Amino acid sequence: MKLFLTSTAGLSLLCSACTQPASGSYTSVQGHTLVVGSYSAPGDSALKVYSFDPDSASVDLLCALPVANASYAAFAGPDLVYALCESTENESSVSAIRLDAGRHSAETLSVRPTGSASPCYIAISPDGRFAVTANYTGGDIAIFPIKDDGQIGWRLSLTAFEGSGPVKGRQDSSHPHCIAFTPDGRYLLVDDLGSDRIWQFAVKSDSDSLIASVPEKSVELEPGSGPRHIVFNKKGDMAYLINELSDKVTVLRYDGQSLCPVQYIAADTAGAGGAGDIHLSPDGKRLYASLRLKHDGIARFDVDQSTGLLTYIGHTDTGTHPRNFTFSPDGRFLLAACRDDNSVWIFEIDTESGALRDTGHRINQEKAVFVRFI
Repeated sequence: MKLFLTSTAGLSLLCSACTQPASGSYTSVQGHTLVVGSYSAPGDSALKVYSFDPDSASVDLLCALPVANASYAAFAGPDLVYALCESTENESSVSAIRLDAGRHSAETLSVRPTGSASPCYIAISPDGRFAVTANYTGGDIAIFPIKDDGQIGWRLSLTAFEGSGPVKGRQDSSHPHCIAFTPDGRYLLVDDLGSDRIWQFAVKSDSDSLIASVPEKSVELEPGSGPRHIVFNKKGDMAYLINELSDKVTVLRYDGQSLCPVQYIAADTAGAGGAGDIHLSPDGKRLYASLRLKHDGIARFDVDQSTGLLTYIGHTDTGTHPRNFTFSPDGRFLLAACRDDNSVWIFEIDTESGALRDTGHRINQEKAVFVRFI
């Protein structure tokens, strides 16, 4: 299925899909290409592609991709999108989509069931041969092959985890929430919110199975932490983990073999248990984390360039429930997907302090939960 959309003058104009493009409807994309995912309403598309103008911080809708409940996506190059449909075990899936932003079109290459419930994260292996999903309610991860033409194949394996934590109702069982590869490509990491662990698998680079069926080791975290998302610095020797339940950031040192926690620091003290996303600024000097349920906003830290340790700097209010955020490629803007505000908020970043200034610009998208530049 292909979708063709003419250029829009504003976000309030919704274009219709058609089988053939209208004459003269193709224009070159100016600025950056942005993908926004959401929990879609019936009949709406959950994954939309926009052109972002860094001079005005404004956007234009390019096309809508045929994916429901698109809670997360991963990218392979400028044109391949791997998007999750987060739902029940029978309805959850991962789609491979080829995007042609310049032609305002998208083509679905393949759709495969995850075979597990509530996939909330997808990552592509460093060699581009595999896609891995973290299935929150299913308590497992699924591995899929990626074909030479970009299509995603049928699931190769499903690895389940066992474990629990002290927070009743939130940690009664394993809940994988993030997949990450160490910068050296040696390990696949699984953040397990339910068991307060990071599971660590050795990557088999020349294998058709990617990893062994059982983890090589795990990292134990503070009880009740609820590990969610993790990011590495550019050097590859430090990692930063946001913990959903404790609202803390864990700093971990990586030596090529193991991850060792070296600092726990609060991102918020409201006791909400709703920390969401985490990212380093493009220059690596600051760390940002999103907070939900109470005191919704973005926490900001300075990163010590010699030790990698953090110092809390401040908090910026956002719309309600900022589940995910990202930086523009030039590092000038931070965009936060605020689910319960039904919009993406656009902030300008002060180059000296890292402080966020609300530009007042919004991308109006119902239940927006994911935002990323290609």
